[in-house]
Amino acid sequence: MATQDDDNDAMIGVGAVGGGALLLWWLLRGRGLGGGASGAPQAAPAVAVVPLAAPASSPCKVIVRDNEIRLNGNAADLPATVAACRAAGSAHLDYAGMTTVGALSNVARALNSAGVAIYAKGDAANVVRDALTGTV
Repeated sequence: MATQDDDNDAMIGVGAVGGGALLLWWLLRGRGLGGGASGAPQAAPAVAVVPLAAPASSPCKVIVRDNEIRLNGNAADLPATVAACRAAGSAHLDYAGMTTVGALSNVARALNSAGVAIYAKGDAANVVRDALTGTV
């Protein structure tokens, strides 16, 4: 007659064999060791490397505070901000205070329409992404 410990040991053994068989199947089907359906190793996809041109000058620093735009620390309107950032080629966009999503989105869309590369972090990056993809 089998004891409780013998039954537990048998269940652990069955689980280990089943787990090992599942791992072997997963590796040989092309996800781990490169087996794939044909058995031939799969090559990595080609990646094009595009060198980035150096910006004409340092990026503009644009901060939207409430409904006011600060361009490199000075008050500016949207057309002046777009013109300056177009000349620089890129802009660091951020917000402060009680800025609305709409105000930050408008600046992001205007800069993007002018061909300005926009750099943003955190919540500002989320707003810029949403503004440029049409979610906001």
